[in-house]
Amino acid sequence: MTVPTTSTTDHPLLQGLNEPQRQAVLHRDGPCLTLAGPGSGKTAVLVRRCGYLIDVHGVDPAHILAVTFTNKAAREMRERLAKLIGPKRAEKIVAGTFHSLCARWLRKTIHHLGRDPGFTIFDEDDQRKVMREILDRADLDFKPAQILETISAAKTELWDVQEFEQRAIAAQAAGDPWPAIVVPLYDAYQRELRKQNALDFDDLIMLMIEILRTQPGVLAQFQQRFAYSLTDEYQDTNFSLATLLRLIVAKHRNIFVVGDDQQSIYKFRGADVSLIRTFQQEYPNARVIMLEQNYRSTKTIVGIAQAIIEPSPENIFNKQLWTANPQGMRALLYEADDEYDEADFVVRTIQRLKRQGHALSEMAIIYRTNVQSRVFEQTFVRAGIPYR
Repeated sequence: MTVPTTSTTDHPLLQGLNEPQRQAVLHRDGPCLTLAGPGSGKTAVLVRRCGYLIDVHGVDPAHILAVTFTNKAAREMRERLAKLIGPKRAEKIVAGTFHSLCARWLRKTIHHLGRDPGFTIFDEDDQRKVMREILDRADLDFKPAQILETISAAKTELWDVQEFEQRAIAAQAAGDPWPAIVVPLYDAYQRELRKQNALDFDDLIMLMIEILRTQPGVLAQFQQRFAYSLTDEYQDTNFSLATLLRLIVAKHRNIFVVGDDQQSIYKFRGADVSLIRTFQQEYPNARVIMLEQNYRSTKTIVGIAQAIIEPSPENIFNKQLWTANPQGMRALLYEADDEYDEADFVVRTIQRLKRQGHALSEMAIIYRTNVQSRVFEQTFVRAGIPYR
């Protein structure tokens, strides 16, 4: 499968990297957890590691699985690899999101479950439409999104209707009736999807895992082919995604994941940051490499981030963020009385910066939820400040 060659520490793929980045690229076999702080060059590490495995160690690109969390990231990885090792070799790497890869694999394997490979994939609108019809037939007044959220959470834990029903019985005995309410709706939803030969996004992962668990021949093919796996944004994985990876890498155990143990913005869709913190338990003898140098932000910003992270009881790896960038402007914390006072302060700040010669296009406002934009917009209109 591989043709070992002599590695060289002055290889072009290693140029411009700091020492931890070099160690991540040079890591050969076995599990490796690379903890990457913000702006630490993790994409460059992933791309160059792929290139180094191919160019120096002679690994067949087709035996490398690269999992990203967006299709854009997968395209970017291929494009950057094409510049480093040539487009023909780069395009042979199996790269994509968990869901796009599973959709592709299921087209070839779902017949093992007695399913039609011509299935359609339902988006959120399709799912809500199906659930709305189910609720109407049952004369129930729940919101479809509310039911679908519970079903998705169950599928993330790999609970089919029967398993979920058992969990619901236990929950009801403990005083929580909600799962028992959802059980028949989950059952009806799955039956309707089956009737329409459709899968939702959670099904893509769940059914692929079922095939790998019940079809030894298929599992053997996957494990034999993918000698090396690389996964980006590992803190955004959940139980089902981690299970899928564990099945695929079980033979070679060459799993390389990159993530930030102090970042988790997708908990609402099942992401479990604890998976990155328990990686060494899941993969004993895993190597841990920390990318702590930030190339993106000023010392002020990095210092604030480190001050927040350092005392956290969840900072089990004791990551120390730092940067060689300039100090930058001082940060300002304004404690507003309410959302209107907050918007007024922002307007005054914008007006001051504009008088100092800064263009409006240089300014940005970040808020946690879209509903918070309303007060800002109203205040901008009154102040005559254009926005987009």
